[in-house]
Amino acid sequence: MPKNRFFVDSQIDRLTKEDIPALGVDWIDIKSKLNQKDQEEMQQHQIEIEMVATSRAEARRIQKAGKAPMQTSYRSATSFLLSLAIVDWSFIDTDTDSKIPITLENIHQLDPRLAESLNEEIDARNPMSWESEKSQVLSNTDKLLKVKQSLSQNAPSVT
Repeated sequence: MPKNRFFVDSQIDRLTKEDIPALGVDWIDIKSKLNQKDQEEMQQHQIEIEMVATSRAEARRIQKAGKAPMQTSYRSATSFLLSLAIVDWSFIDTDTDSKIPITLENIHQLDPRLAESLNEEIDARNPMSWESEKSQVLSNTDKLLKVKQSLSQNAPSVT
């Protein structure tokens, strides 16, 4: 990777009980900074937009059936953020004495207080980028709501 102030260095920070007391003897390695790819994956995960209608005629048919021509869903980002940022951890399965793999499913099983503490550590290392990302997501959401409102206003009334 090129060395330049505009390229994110892929350093790893080890979090221990000094950072998060609940960890005790365990540790978790996280990326010190998230890069553009991570941010784009985050945004794609947070908002899912499905254009159900591909034409005005189809939008009218869908609206006559009482459905929206565009569906938007929002997903929680905390677990997904953790899956992007966590590189390694020391968690061992007590039944098998094997290391627990870092998967989204296993991250879902974390104690919520630990997940929140990890989220705070990641936010502290990426303050400007996440604030910018948050405002971009909110701006995009606002634009989508305006488009959705416009579609519903421009659709012919069903009688």
